[in-house]
Amino acid sequence: TPSWAINDANLIIDLHTHSTFSDGNLPISELAASAFKNGCSALAITDHANYTPAYSAERQKEIATARIEHPDMLIFNGLELNPPPYKGREHVNMITIPKHESLWMKHMQKLHQAGLKEELDPQSYFGRVVPEGLSKDDFFAIYNHPSRKDEVEEENIQDFMKWRTGSTVLSAMSGGPGHQRNSPFGSYRTFFSTINRWDPVVATTGGSWDQLLSEGHQIWGAIAVSDYHNNSMDYAPCEFARIRLTATAKTYEGVIEGLNAGTFFADQGRLFNQLKLRVVGEQTNDIYAAGSVVSSVKKQSLVSVIVEIERDDGSIALPVEVAFISNCVSGRTEEFAIKPIAAFDNQSVMTFLPIENTGSDGKSCYLRAKLSAEVNGEKLHAFTNHVRFML
Repeated sequence: TPSWAINDANLIIDLHTHSTFSDGNLPISELAASAFKNGCSALAITDHANYTPAYSAERQKEIATARIEHPDMLIFNGLELNPPPYKGREHVNMITIPKHESLWMKHMQKLHQAGLKEELDPQSYFGRVVPEGLSKDDFFAIYNHPSRKDEVEEENIQDFMKWRTGSTVLSAMSGGPGHQRNSPFGSYRTFFSTINRWDPVVATTGGSWDQLLSEGHQIWGAIAVSDYHNNSMDYAPCEFARIRLTATAKTYEGVIEGLNAGTFFADQGRLFNQLKLRVVGEQTNDIYAAGSVVSSVKKQSLVSVIVEIERDDGSIALPVEVAFISNCVSGRTEEFAIKPIAAFDNQSVMTFLPIENTGSDGKSCYLRAKLSAEVNGEKLHAFTNHVRFML
């Protein structure tokens, strides 16, 4: 359980953007300036791994220059991977800390070329994404827009678990995909559509994310990104979609640590500055937050569950609905309680969660929260990550 999880969120992040070194329309200097203007305290530039310029010395130099120009913003040098054998249908974002990026970029260029020549299977590919001798804890990887080009829902889980077999560096799904200015939202033009702008894997109670959580996998889904390419398809970084991270320090290492620990929430529409999911144990009164794994709670106990908010501009003077989602009551994932927060109020809402059943792993259950507000006739959401109870 991360000791810092109960603290306020202290960083605003966009983990998915593109520059002119792949298919984006802004040079890195302008992309970074736009991100800073819109409130990012950390930005990942994740050009496509199948574009040769993404590995160039010129790109690395421009990122280094942008770091000097924006000393108050962390700028990650990342990639959007095209894992074989999907031929560009599936994408994964990956970032690391600056001290590894030069080695990692060279390594990934070779791996991409090997994937083209050898037609690597997904397990082998993901088993190689972290160079030998480096710790996977210094990396963070996200399954991007999971349902955008899928034909059946089961593909999300099947693909994700194949990739995780290769490497557990993959620990998140992008619930809030980019392309939010596009029509349809998220560029979901095949078999699946977004649900109130969010990918069905996260937006659907009992969907793919919940199925993975029920099986005991520690997967984070409270991810919302711009996937910035241009102003016609996308909002600027941190303009509309935001991840708010609780980190031990405003450093590259602190960001990676917090992301891997799940100490963050995400929203679209700038709904909240702070969103805290809290659990208070029945006997110990210990407080746990999203990202925590709790072993002190037992079956047939009752825990207090609290959601606290601090509003951002997007939800000012609007009523908010809080849905508490868990499989601890019946063993099935369900919205077991829905609580309102009145317009104008910055307040907390509380309910009680009976810990009565485990999920499909037979060992644990979990709790997460979804918040909703109707903004100009459109329902927008924020999501927390989960708290897991080991039973």
